[in-house]
Amino acid sequence: MRTDNLPAADVKKRNSGIELLRIIAMFSIVVLHIVGIGGINNAYPLHSAGYAAALLLRSVTFCSVNCYALISGYVGCTGRKNAAKHVKSILNILVQTLFWSFLIALIFFACGKTGIKGLAKSLFPLMMHQYWYSCAYIGLLLLSPLLNFLLQKLSVRMLRFIEITVITISVYLTVFFFGDPFGLSSGYSTLWLILLYLLGGCIRLDEGFFRLLKSRAAIKCAVCWGVIWLGTYAAQLITAMFFSTPRYDVAFLRYVSLPNLLVACVLLAAFSSADFSMPRWSEKAARCTFGVYLIHIHPLVITFLLDNRFAFFAKTPFFVMFFGVICIAAAIYAVCTLIEYARQLLFGIIKADRAITKTSEAICSLTGKYMRFFEKWM
Repeated sequence: MRTDNLPAADVKKRNSGIELLRIIAMFSIVVLHIVGIGGINNAYPLHSAGYAAALLLRSVTFCSVNCYALISGYVGCTGRKNAAKHVKSILNILVQTLFWSFLIALIFFACGKTGIKGLAKSLFPLMMHQYWYSCAYIGLLLLSPLLNFLLQKLSVRMLRFIEITVITISVYLTVFFFGDPFGLSSGYSTLWLILLYLLGGCIRLDEGFFRLLKSRAAIKCAVCWGVIWLGTYAAQLITAMFFSTPRYDVAFLRYVSLPNLLVACVLLAAFSSADFSMPRWSEKAARCTFGVYLIHIHPLVITFLLDNRFAFFAKTPFFVMFFGVICIAAAIYAVCTLIEYARQLLFGIIKADRAITKTSEAICSLTGKYMRFFEKWM
C-alpha cells in the first residue's frame, strides 16, 4: 500500500500538487458556472464555433467537482482523528456555510433585493438546499471515520474490488444515462461523494492503480476530454435533426459519467506526485477554495449577478468569449478568495476556532458513551 513514502510524523504535511489541484478545481468550477449559469452556452446557435468553444470549456471543467471530492478521500484516508476533532471538522463546515449564507442574504436584504422570508431561509442553508455540495459533503464527513477504517484495513485485492465497482457503476450510468437506479442523482448526492472518497483513498493506497492512472496522464486527459466534448456535441447535432431541441446529450456531461470520473482520477494521480515549493500566498489561497464556492454560488448571487449575465458574449467572436470567460472567472475567484481570507482573519480575531473547539468538546462530553464507542473506529 502507498503512503507516499512519508514517515508517520509527516503524513499530515500538505502536498503542494494536491493543493494546486484544489485551486485549479475550484477555478474550473467558477468557469463552469459562468458558461452554464451565465447563459453563454445557450446564447450561441448550435452550429456556431462559439457554441463549440463554450461546450469545450464545459467539457474540460466538468470534472472539477469530482476532483474536489477525490482529494478528500486521498488526503483523509490515512488520517486518524479523535471524536472531538471529527466533530470540529463538521462544525467548521456548518459555521462557514451558515456565515456566508446569512451574511450575503443580509447584504441583499439591505439593498432591497430580498425580503424577510429570504433572510430567514438563509439561516437554514442546508435544510433549504442552498448548497448541494455542503449538504452532501457533511453527509460524507459523518461517515468518513468508518470509511477511513475500512480503507486502512482492506487488502490491495479488496481495494481493487472497490475500484472496479465504482468504475462499473460509472460505465452503467454512462450507457444507460436516462435512468438513476442507484439513487446517485447524476452525482449531486452524498452517495456519489462517498464513492469518490473511497476511490480517492484507493488511488493513494493502491500502488498499481496509482501508477496506471499516472502513466501518460496528459494523453489520457486529452482523450477523456475529447470524448466528452465530441460525444456531447455529436449527440446534440444528431438529435437536433429529428427534434426541435437537442436531446440525449447528458451521457457524458454528468459527474457520474465514465470520462469525467476517469479524467478526475488521472488528474489526482498526476498532481499528487508533483513535488515543488508553493509560495505562501498560494497555500493560503488553497485554504480559501471552499469559501469561493460558498460565496459565488449563493442563490442570491446567482439570481442577481450570474444568471444569464454573460450571454452577451454570443455577439462576440468565440476567441473573445474564451478569453473573456477566463478573465472573468479569474476576477471572481480572486475577489471571493480575498473575501474568504478576510473571514478567516475575522474568525481569528474573535477566536471563533476556540469556540468551535469548545463546542465540539461539549458535544462529545454530552454523548460520551456513544463517542467512546465511536472513537474505537477512528
